[in-house]
Amino acid sequence: MNFFISCQKPELRQACEALIGRFDFCYSESILPRLCLREEGLVLLDNTGRSIHLNWNDAKWKQRALGALGHEPLIKVTHASQGLRILDLTAGWGKDGLMMANAGSELVMLEKNPYMAALLFIAHQGLDDEDLKSKIRILWCDAHHYLNQLEKDRFPDVIYIDPMHPTREKSALVKKQLQVLQQLLSPNDDVGELIALAQMHCKKKVVVKWPQKQKPTIKPNHSIQGKTIRYDVYLPSNADILIP
Repeated sequence: MNFFISCQKPELRQACEALIGRFDFCYSESILPRLCLREEGLVLLDNTGRSIHLNWNDAKWKQRALGALGHEPLIKVTHASQGLRILDLTAGWGKDGLMMANAGSELVMLEKNPYMAALLFIAHQGLDDEDLKSKIRILWCDAHHYLNQLEKDRFPDVIYIDPMHPTREKSALVKKQLQVLQQLLSPNDDVGELIALAQMHCKKKVVVKWPQKQKPTIKPNHSIQGKTIRYDVYLPSNADILIP
């Protein structure tokens, strides 16, 4: 399957070529969806030509992504804190990963779709908080492949999974972003397999985000309930690395 990119002006072509080399894009000025490099940055043009610009420095984005960390269930369930190593297998737009990094954790964020991975890469490059920026790595990679080649001494403390599922949030931004993700990403039909694989490659736990009323694919060890979502927690399946 081919993925496409264009640039708005000739002077941006060199930077566009660098993205083509990094993410294996093809150049096109007509095919949708595609990325487009503009003066304001990299944007995604969806199937209808609507554009989305991922800017982690935007005030509204920061307010949504960083939130009130002391009260966020995500921070409580992952115990995101200084020095904790977290692997986010399904980075998406990066909101949850950015929040956990802001709490002090070291984040590796995986994204298998090259469009999303490129948007995350550019958003991370442009982040104006150098300390936060240093805590995050963005990788264009399939989660199964990454876990299968991961050496035991590099296992993360926590693995986080947010499968593709319907959202109950009502803001226009979330709806637009979710629609685009649904266009680009295949449904996570292999969630059970991914959870089991993650259990074999973490030190402390696997955390999976689900809509509150949706049944878990695999029975968790325990869950933290919220109003519209819950976090299912799974302990490592490898006794050699099990940490109480």
